Amino acid sequence: MDIEEELKLAVATRNAKRKSGTVEVHKFVNKFLGNTLARAIAQDEPLVSVVFKRENVSSPFWEELSSYIVADCMTTPHKFIMEDYVDKVYKPYLVGAKVTDYPEHILVTFYLNQD
Repeated sequence: MDIEEELKLAVATRNAKRKSGTVEVHKFVNKFLGNTLARAIAQDEPLVSVVFKRENVSSPFWEELSSYIVADCMTTPHKFIMEDYVDKVYKPYLVGAKVTDYPEHILVTFYLNQD
């Protein structure tokens, strides 16, 4: 295998990993919202949160979710989890989301539109 073939294979492998993480993030985020959003709205809660532990998710999932973390409150993210993963049915009930990292888990918080 020459270097050109090796690089093409590396790109294909990377893209497959990214796609795997993308599919998982979409599935888990929307399953969580489907299971909790109606109850949270009925109880007039301002937010709902879900924790993803490193040992419970795949590496591509962890890497994909990590790409949504904002380092500090002054940084503008280049990607938004609401735009990329939340299904259209849930968006009218949400005003935003935040992804926060900790050493062993990632916290995803969705802020509810309770007007």
